[in-house]
Amino acid sequence: MLRSSIAKGRFENKYSYYIALIVLVLLVISDYNAFAQTGYAGEGGWYENDDFSGIITLDSAIISDTNILVMSENKIFSSDNISGGYEEVYSTVASLNAMKATEDITIAVGDDGFAVRSSGSDFIEIDFGVVVSSDLLGVTIYGSHIWIVGTGGTIMHSNDSGVNWSDQSYSESIQLNDGDFMNSSRGWLVGDEGLILYTNDSGLNWTSVNSGVSTDLNAIDVETSAQNRIWIVGDSGVFLFSWGTSFGVRFDLKDTGVLADLYDIISPSFGVFWIAGDNYTLLGSQNQGTDFIQQTIPDVSTGYFTSVQMMAGKGIVTGTATFNTIINGSFYVDPADIDPWEDIGFYSRSVIPRLLGGMIRALQVVLIALMIGFALGLL
Repeated sequence: MLRSSIAKGRFENKYSYYIALIVLVLLVISDYNAFAQTGYAGEGGWYENDDFSGIITLDSAIISDTNILVMSENKIFSSDNISGGYEEVYSTVASLNAMKATEDITIAVGDDGFAVRSSGSDFIEIDFGVVVSSDLLGVTIYGSHIWIVGTGGTIMHSNDSGVNWSDQSYSESIQLNDGDFMNSSRGWLVGDEGLILYTNDSGLNWTSVNSGVSTDLNAIDVETSAQNRIWIVGDSGVFLFSWGTSFGVRFDLKDTGVLADLYDIISPSFGVFWIAGDNYTLLGSQNQGTDFIQQTIPDVSTGYFTSVQMMAGKGIVTGTATFNTIINGSFYVDPADIDPWEDIGFYSRSVIPRLLGGMIRALQVVLIALMIGFALGLL
């Protein structure tokens, strides 16, 4: 009888130990998830760029740490420092709408078929070889391939960095706003009334894809860094995504928590993206859109953001906003400024500290569990 009681006690104590261990692990995981999905404080993370006081800016490009471009309604500015020192490098009487840039080429487009390109020197006007009178609204670049889209279903394509062009226009009744490609053959375009077009032959043929929405779609970002994913934003807070087995074929809707028109999206790393829009909307997510957190730019009370760009911790937002009662067209974030990324909860800057922290926490869990199991075994 005594031996039976001892055996029973050992059995119960053994399982008490396992129960304590499981409970502690669950508590730690729960605490870690809460930490990872919150913390977008924003205060002090974004700063006014004095170079654009009183200027409405529309787009930007971070080519490298020391090569940043900002486009206004009819000018392009350049700087080697994201926080300032911008100088005018191009001016036109035409109205500009969008810009894209890589290390090799910069393309800017505007109304009435106007477009310019630069390969590191002066900007020159693009001759499409055909009459293009539509308003050009978007640009996408992949290697030497460039696609320009706009009103009237305009799609112009170049496979030699903008020297020669071919007309791939889809339909005069539609408006195309943006596009992005995962390689030189496969890409997507977005437009008004929920339009999504897909090609797998560099634009020789386009196929309409059902978006499931009828609102205007304004921007698209194709992420290929880790897993193939497509993000699309549009009017009335619409946010569409596609991945997995349905990548590029089926698009699902996520709730952003806002009703503002969204104009741009950028995904600088896996599962992390930023969205800019009307009503000075600047949304951030670092968990693939499970949570959207409105970023705070101190002292901004009215306005809209037209684009957001991120690279290696540096970011820039364009548009126009009332900043301390002064209209300003650009705001920036720079990790050199007292680590502002920590203020806005950008937890993907480096994987090493998180791995070390996880290892330390796991060791703590094991030690505490052993102590509790040992204590329960003595009772």
